[in-house]
Amino acid sequence: MPILLLVRDAAMTDPEMQALQEELDADRLQRMTRNARRLLQTGQVRRGMELEQVADVLWTYTAPELFELLVTRRGWPIRAYADFIAQSLTRYLVD
Repeated sequence: MPILLLVRDAAMTDPEMQALQEELDADRLQRMTRNARRLLQTGQVRRGMELEQVADVLWTYTAPELFELLVTRRGWPIRAYADFIAQSLTRYLVD
């Protein structure tokens, strides 16, 4: 995660890093869309949720910025962070 945060910070002033940041975000969204599709196909998310919505939620909860806020800035232990992510996703996505 720290490397992703460095890329993000460098992207503010460096066009090459900005392009890399965009590529990393797009790749993560693509992976989360595949994950969302599998969850929908196997009936693991609440009824009525669309692929894009599930993918966006997964994409958001895997953002390095969320890790930065809770672990780096607020000092959460990694285990507490992992539990938070798992519980939040479960509450939002599962009936």
